[in-house]
Amino acid sequence: MKLRPDDISMYLAILMIGFSQLDMGLPAWANPAVGLIALLIAVGSVAYGRQARHTWMLRQQRRMQDLQTSIADYEETATAMIDDGTHQFESVTSALDQVDSVIKNATSRLTGSLTGLEAESGSQREMLRELVEELLVLVASDEQDQQAAGIQHFTEETDQIVSRFVDTVSDLKSSTDKMASTFAEMYAQVDAASQLLNDVNTITAQTDLLALNAAIEAARAGDAGRGFAVVADEVRSLAKRTSHFSAQIRSLLADIENSIKSANSSVEQATRTDLSVATQAKANVAGMWEEIDTLNHRASNQSRQIAEISEKIHHLVMEGVVSLQFEDIVSQLIAQIRERTVDIEQFTREFADIQRGTLIDLDVGTITAQSERLRALRVEAIQRFDATSNRAVTQQSVDEGGVDLF
Repeated sequence: MKLRPDDISMYLAILMIGFSQLDMGLPAWANPAVGLIALLIAVGSVAYGRQARHTWMLRQQRRMQDLQTSIADYEETATAMIDDGTHQFESVTSALDQVDSVIKNATSRLTGSLTGLEAESGSQREMLRELVEELLVLVASDEQDQQAAGIQHFTEETDQIVSRFVDTVSDLKSSTDKMASTFAEMYAQVDAASQLLNDVNTITAQTDLLALNAAIEAARAGDAGRGFAVVADEVRSLAKRTSHFSAQIRSLLADIENSIKSANSSVEQATRTDLSVATQAKANVAGMWEEIDTLNHRASNQSRQIAEISEKIHHLVMEGVVSLQFEDIVSQLIAQIRERTVDIEQFTREFADIQRGTLIDLDVGTITAQSERLRALRVEAIQRFDATSNRAVTQQSVDEGGVDLF
């Protein structure tokens, strides 16, 4: 047990008082002096002890205050580190929830894609089956013999129709050639008639001029009218020429009439040509093409619908491929959880090492030093945790954000 100075002075005063009561063979006057000295020593010891105790209590009070401050700082740092650990555990829990969300989302989308793929494939298969059946109904007979006979009959009939159609076209071409030749002659004759009519116009103009001259001469001669006879002769000559030209015109017009009759005969011959066969063949071909066009239209519609279904199937397949990326996302999340767990484990182990034995002797220096170690450990741990958080995957589903594929 460690003795304080006030305790020592107190014990010394008690000893002095005890000695003063002993009979040590001293003179009579010495005993009171010894007692007085013992009393003074006792009073001084008591006074010194009170002062020393007061000083000790003040020192202890300051020590307790420093100790409480160190403990409070230590507890604050320890609490902050515990909160950091709790936050990291919450991050781990959040990452696990994220893994669960990604897996559920990817599984749901993958299931929907496969279900939709099955449905669309069934629709496509059914449409192809219907299209094939329609083609078979159109081009197939009930029996193989009937089918062969039908094809043979169709081939022979088509050949006959084409032959008759070619003959008809040949006759029409021959008649058309005759009509062209006849109309060419008509054009030449009409042109000649036009030239003759031009001469008639010229003669008429000259006749008018001579008549005018005759009138002028008659006016000048008066009753004599000698020049009028000359003019009259010329007029008669012109009249003869006009009559001659008129006869020529009538002849040309007669030729034109004959040519027109010939052309009319050729046209009538072409008109009498029986085109009913070609018309019927045209109708048959038109009907056949109409059926082919109808089939082609339906096939186009079916093809367009098949293309749309194929596009949907492609979209569903791509959905499935994207959904399969959840494995990469989950792998990254698990790796980050593992890394964060290692950091938390190291953080907890180092915290426990610092915590162990810190508050055993309640030494202010020890507690302060441990608090500094805790703060340094916390700063280092926060840096590690932040580095892990910066590399964290933030996706909650397979169709948002980005992911580094392995």
